[in-house]
Amino acid sequence: QIWIKGWRNQATLLDGFSVGEVISVTPVNAKVGLEGRTELFLTRFSTVTKKN
Repeated sequence: QIWIKGWRNQATLLDGFSVGEVISVTPVNAKVGLEGRTELFLTRFSTVTKKN
């Protein structure tokens, strides 16, 4: 599992998805989070597609 974060308009891209679903997200920015885990951040060009 990995965290995906979206702010403002990008947050609506994640509406309708649930924890545990397999999705494809492109493009994203990856950063190390506060707990040392990689977190993905949506960009204004990101698209989210359900895979399962």
